[in-house]
Order: sequence, then structure tokens, then C-alpha cells
Amino acid sequence: CDNMVLSGGRSYGTQNKFILVVIDQLSRYVFLRSCYSTKFDHQRAAWDDIFKRLKEMGFGNAVEVAFHDGGPEFNNHQFRAYLNEKKIRSNLIGQRPYRLSKNSPYAEAAIRRIRMHLEENVSMKKGNENFKDILERTESQCNSEQLSSIGMSANDALNHDANYVVIVSQSKTIGRRKHLKNELKNKTEIKIKTVVRI
Repeated sequence: CDNMVLSGGRSYGTQNKFILVVIDQLSRYVFLRSCYSTKFDHQRAAWDDIFKRLKEMGFGNAVEVAFHDGGPEFNNHQFRAYLNEKKIRSNLIGQRPYRLSKNSPYAEAAIRRIRMHLEENVSMKKGNENFKDILERTESQCNSEQLSSIGMSANDALNHDANYVVIVSQSKTIGRRKHLKNELKNKTEIKIKTVVRI
């Protein structure tokens, strides 16, 4: 999870200044909720809405770990207590710069992709469409497009068996990494942790 700051010089039709971005690590499914600030008092409703949506999708108890950086919106007593209440482990990505951490490159790339769709949708605003509608459309676009990292869309990944998603993800990883392709060709042993990225 991370927060995306809305561009200050543009009108979005909302007083909220941040987008809470929550991404499922296996399926890459994206949840987007707007918030007035990064204070947990302002973000709690967004988290509640995401967990409500997860329950509606049949994944109410699926979340085990929340990966996040050390920003004040996550590294505080209220947020940790909220996760504890839901029996979710907090995993702080402490390495700096954040973009070099194990789980951050995808988050950084996803936020760039989300921003691109959001800016395009704001520019193509339809009639009396409000910002919540625009954000929902952006979320839907992100979850419908095919992702190179898993070889399918996030929507499709949610409808497949988890093992299948892992296998496809492994094959994509092998295809991108020359040393893994060579090891497969030479039939040498590949340690599973070098392939699976979940």
C-alpha cells in the first residue's frame, strides 16, 4: 500500500489531495480510494471501504500482511492497531531509497500507471461525472488491462486458482531472466525462491 499525491496545479473536482493505493501482491488487483490527507483519521474510512469490498468479493479474510513504507500515514500507532484488530501483520519496507526495496518496484510502476489513467480520465470527464466515478473508472481500467508481470489481467487472476497464477508468474520471470532460461535449458536445479515473487 502507498499514497499517491494529486497534482497541485490541476482541478480534479474534489477537496481530497491523496489517493490511497492498495495492491494485492499475487493478483496485482488495485484498490483506489481518495483521502483528504495522510492522517489515519482521514484514511480509516478508505481502509474500511476496501475491506468491505474485499468481503463482497469473497476475500474478506484473505489479507495476511500489509507491506508499506515508513511514511507517517502507515508508521503510527493507530494504523498498527487497526491492522492488529483485523489480524493483519504489518511489514515495514525500511530500505532507503524506497524504490530499491524488494516489494517497491512494482508499487512505483503501478502508481505511474494509475496516474496516467487517472489524468486521462480527468481530461475526458463525462458530463456531471464526479471524482468518485472517475476514480472507479480508473480502478476498473487498471484491473482490466493485461499485466506483463503475471501474463493476465488482475480481474482474470482473481478468477484463477492461485497456483496457476504463481506458475504463470514463474514462467514470465524465467522468460525475462537469461540466467534462469540457461539453467532450464541445461536442466540444472533452480531454487524455487529465485522464481516465485510472492
